Amino acid sequence: MTAMIKVLAKNKEQYIIAIDYRLYFVDKNNNVYSISSIKSSLRLDNFKYGDFTSEYSEEKLQSIRIKTKKFDPEFDQYKKDVMEDSNMTEDQFNLFVKKGYEQDLASFNEIYGKEIFHNMKVDSAWVNKYLDYL
Repeated sequence: MTAMIKVLAKNKEQYIIAIDYRLYFVDKNNNVYSISSIKSSLRLDNFKYGDFTSEYSEEKLQSIRIKTKKFDPEFDQYKKDVMEDSNMTEDQFNLFVKKGYEQDLASFNEIYGKEIFHNMKVDSAWVNKYLDYL
């Protein structure tokens, strides 16, 4: 997958960052959490959305990237399970992850009530098809 880092949302003490199309929450103490593990308790309505990547130093972004490595074994198992259960190839899985990221951006648009991330629309058919894996 293409290496990428983007800061997608922030408030005074926290931010949401995408690294290689996977979303993470970073708190005021620079603790990093996988969004999937805290999604039910995360209030997304108190964030400002957009691309805030340029507001953070390369050093800061790379330090967060390093902290996300702790989630790699969990993601690798998820990848294995999804590929086996759905008979996806690795290329298909990579497209699945990217589409999931795009659906997250579309969800942010819906939460915020306007188009922050351009051309991102919820694809209900795709969500319903892959709901068990999201």
